[in-house]
Amino acid sequence: MKKYTFYFGIVAILFACALSFSACSNDDDASDIVLTYGTWVCIASTDTQGSTSYKDLFVGETLTINTDKTYSSSSSDLGRSGTWSISGHTFTAKSSNGKTINATYSVSSTTLKLSGKASNGFNFNYTFRKTN
Repeated sequence: MKKYTFYFGIVAILFACALSFSACSNDDDASDIVLTYGTWVCIASTDTQGSTSYKDLFVGETLTINTDKTYSSSSSDLGRSGTWSISGHTFTAKSSNGKTINATYSVSSTTLKLSGKASNGFNFNYTFRKTN
């Protein structure tokens, strides 16, 4: 369960990166930039390795995306903090404990979706809802 929490945190970081990138890439949507920052709560998650799937392991975990490219998370395995960056449609998050995750993203004013493959071989799909 601990490694799943870690991966959730990484995914959250990637989410933050994706939000920041999508907002910054479109100067016509300055209001979207503001919407990407803030606190998000996971409302659905699926982790899969081989033929085994784990549903909703990270539901209720929070991720706060800061404008200074740092994040904080309720996931202790994530180190509770780290940094994020975006390149194209790829979010990269590096936790304070040195783990790095890459994910693709989609974002709206209220929903963030992250998906990718963690370094441990798990595929992940997370959906977050903005809380503020």
